[in-house]
Amino acid sequence: MGNEDNNSNGMGLAYRIPGKANISVSMSGESLGMATLPIAQYGIIQFLPGQLLSKPDIMIRMHPELGSLEGIYEK
Repeated sequence: MGNEDNNSNGMGLAYRIPGKANISVSMSGESLGMATLPIAQYGIIQFLPGQLLSKPDIMIRMHPELGSLEGIYEK
């Protein structure tokens, strides 16, 4: 996705908000299952402001597989 999908000036810590995809698995025309799953490659990129990153009492948790922001916490 291009920069037109970003909602910031590109400064700070980049993270991706995953998009969602409807996934279905079938074999020989028979549905074996369906699910809605997060897909990081289809999400948009956001940025946490640099000022937030310089605060020593703030902890940021990122999802290890998707790269999305899980939370911002006070230490």
